Amino acid sequence: MKLIFFLLLYASCFSSCTSRLSPKDTEIKALSDSLKVRCNDRIMQTDSLRIEAENFMAHTQPGTPEYFLARQYYINSYFNEKNFPRVLEMLDETERMPGYKDLPATQANYLYTRSRCYQFMQQYDKAIAISRQIMDLVPTPGDTLAHEGIRTRAVGAMNNVNNIFYFTNRTDQGAEWFHRLRTNPPALLDECCRRDMMIFEGYLRGLAGQKERAEAVMDSAHALPVYRKTAENTFRDCSFAASVYYALPHRKDDMERLLKHAISEGRKDRYIPGINWAMSLLGNIYSRQNRFQEAVQLQYQGLEIGLRLQDSVFCARCYHELSNLYYKWGMYPQAQYYIDKVFAWQENTNTNLKDKGAYHLTKWSIVQKLPGYRREERLKLLATADSCFLLSEIKQTAQTHFYKAIDRIMILPYESAKGLEDIERYYGSNTPTASDYNVEALRAIALFRLGRDAEARKTILAIKKYNSTDSYHFLDTLMSHYIHREDNAVIAHLTRLREPLLQVYLEQKTREAVVEADIRYQTEQKEKENRLLSAEVELKSSRLQTFIFTGLFLLAIGVGIGGWLWMRLRLKEREKLFSQQQLHEQSQRLQQLIASRQELNNRNEELLRQLVDIQATHDKTCDLEHVMESLQPCLLTNREEEQFRTAFASLYPTVLHSLRSICPRITRTEELFCMLIVLKQNNEEISRTLGITRSSVLKNRYRLRTKLGLPEGCDLDSEVRALLLPE
Repeated sequence: MKLIFFLLLYASCFSSCTSRLSPKDTEIKALSDSLKVRCNDRIMQTDSLRIEAENFMAHTQPGTPEYFLARQYYINSYFNEKNFPRVLEMLDETERMPGYKDLPATQANYLYTRSRCYQFMQQYDKAIAISRQIMDLVPTPGDTLAHEGIRTRAVGAMNNVNNIFYFTNRTDQGAEWFHRLRTNPPALLDECCRRDMMIFEGYLRGLAGQKERAEAVMDSAHALPVYRKTAENTFRDCSFAASVYYALPHRKDDMERLLKHAISEGRKDRYIPGINWAMSLLGNIYSRQNRFQEAVQLQYQGLEIGLRLQDSVFCARCYHELSNLYYKWGMYPQAQYYIDKVFAWQENTNTNLKDKGAYHLTKWSIVQKLPGYRREERLKLLATADSCFLLSEIKQTAQTHFYKAIDRIMILPYESAKGLEDIERYYGSNTPTASDYNVEALRAIALFRLGRDAEARKTILAIKKYNSTDSYHFLDTLMSHYIHREDNAVIAHLTRLREPLLQVYLEQKTREAVVEADIRYQTEQKEKENRLLSAEVELKSSRLQTFIFTGLFLLAIGVGIGGWLWMRLRLKEREKLFSQQQLHEQSQRLQQLIASRQELNNRNEELLRQLVDIQATHDKTCDLEHVMESLQPCLLTNREEEQFRTAFASLYPTVLHSLRSICPRITRTEELFCMLIVLKQNNEEISRTLGITRSSVLKNRYRLRTKLGLPEGCDLDSEVRALLLPE
């Protein structure tokens, strides 16, 4: 309820903000949106709400709608703590602030908070008076948002007034209050709330027992158009109308239709308070029409809602209705099972006193039918129920007095005098009706046992009819007494009272037996289904275990294979790394070998030049030609050539094989020439490495081009590399 209250407050107050926002207004809107998010997310902790409100107030100008909105949130933080005196004090301060009287929508919100405080403080007359002030507010002409905000608050105030009259058991006064309101309504209520006023009046008149007038008012209300249709309003209108038609047998079809529609509306989108009560009312209809299965199924649907919402009060009420259903059909063990569920659920929540009293009365009714309960335990249940009703200021203690009288007169005859006192208390707290003839029969039994035969006889003869099958055994007790007295007049009168009930009583017992047999059959079927389900679950569990073990085994195999593959991959990576290192070393050795050969060739050439110079100057001194020829041998020895070929084969293992495949007639020198081309050696470097002249290099290039079948003009180096090196 607090969540709805805050959301309505936000919608009605903040709606007056303008659409064009300055930077300051943008900051204010962001702060307000933050509070709205807290409401939507159900973050309603007092501290966080107060901090957000204080921050909001610090950024707003006093006297503006935004400031009063922020202050409203700040006051609500104390309302959440139930610090109602502090809330009233702050409301008084607010009403004295400048600008407050100029904002009717803001006044509606603050007055609504004040009325709720008075209601929680049980100052009901003040709460009603403040609610009336809300209804008298007049919105600013042309301000549609303020108009809607005041209307919403006025409808909420009417609902609070209705609840006050209901819970204080002043339904007749409440009906007249709403009648006077709609007879002379304020302008706003006359414009858009006439249907609401008639709905509340008709509902309270129905509770006050004014059946015909309540029906007429409710029919007139439903003939009026709906001002603003919502799920909450539809639920309220349908359920209130159904409660009025509940006491009218000729409207039973309308009542059932309205209740079904109310419940369907109540289950839309979110939970609407009161749906449990509507389900209870529809369950009573099913029960009266002997539609036992539908009644039970309806309460199970309510339990699903309560469990989904984790609402302990809702679940306890559903279990209570189930207990009442099974009690009515004579299945007392099942009724006891569900009433025990009720007591287990109410331990986890703050159950209101009215419900708590009803739960104890129901348990007393059940334990009366079951063995094993001592009289002290039964009386304790009645005393607890009586205390709950008295503390809640609800005049329902008459029922507990009647139950006490039954307990004393029928079970302990020597306490019949106290039983008569309980009957007098019953009449003192309840207006006698036609259904009180069973109380008169109980009074006659007590008078007879106390020896007051004349009063007992007079009381019996005054009973004109008897329509309580639950107290049928009262007549049996009186009949057995007067058969021994041979009082034929009383016996004949009791016989006439019993005759119309006998057939109903027998039908009820037969129906209870049929229902019990049906329940036993369904229970057996459920047990069979449960056994089948258990077997199916075990089979699925076995299959699941098999799948799990198989999966684990396959997973282990997969992990093993994956590990093996990973190890092989690591090994290959290591081998590849080792090969790359070896190739790098071979490449370095090859380059070093080529470099050393080229350096040696350079020294030889230098020596040759020196010898040529010497020979030119000493032409006849010595024979240097032989010396010069000895300095021009092949620079690569056989051993060095083999080392060179081995190192090259390590770097390029397929080159020589490809070369020999392309040109089988190639010589070893030409092979060396191709190997140096592959190593990207130019003509100068090749001549120095092989120890030949540049002209010899060019000749070798020509012969090699011819043997390889390459056209003239092509780049020999590129073609050789393209033929010999893999892509």
